[in-house]
Amino acid sequence: QQNPIYNYTNPGVYNVTLTVTSTGGCTDSEVQPITINAIPVASFTAPQTCHGNAVPFTNTSNVLGNANLNYQWTFGNGNTSNQTNPTQMYANPGQYLATLIVVGPGLCSDTATQIVNVPPTPIANFTIPDSCGLSGQISSTSTITPPGFITSYQWNFGNGQTYPIVGHALVYF
Repeated sequence: QQNPIYNYTNPGVYNVTLTVTSTGGCTDSEVQPITINAIPVASFTAPQTCHGNAVPFTNTSNVLGNANLNYQWTFGNGNTSNQTNPTQMYANPGQYLATLIVVGPGLCSDTATQIVNVPPTPIANFTIPDSCGLSGQISSTSTITPPGFITSYQWNFGNGQTYPIVGHALVYF
């Protein structure tokens, strides 16, 4: 064939030889090296991290032959990085589409995307009434940004006593 298609099974450097023959039986040969680069596999993990904390991105990408890779991150909030394992702060709670492009030798590349969930962080607060007796009601005034909601309350009354209760607690002071 004049223009064959050949698939290599492993990356590496191969010497390709072409020998041409004319109708008169004359021949000539040409040898050229060809570099077959492995295609990298892009992947990463990003755990759910509450708003106000940095999200640690763990790069789990690989390439056959352990070649050096370059990383191009976009975090879904306009920020980018070229670090191997970056961290990212998100200004607001929500879901963000993070993308990692891995580029290996010969500019072979692969892309991985993942939704990063950054739930809102609750703000703990409560009111204590003035009291002249041994008891009084302490009420939680804790808040959270929608669409989040508070799922539990754990009270520590400062005297070694704790109490899980939703909303408010009757306390003996």
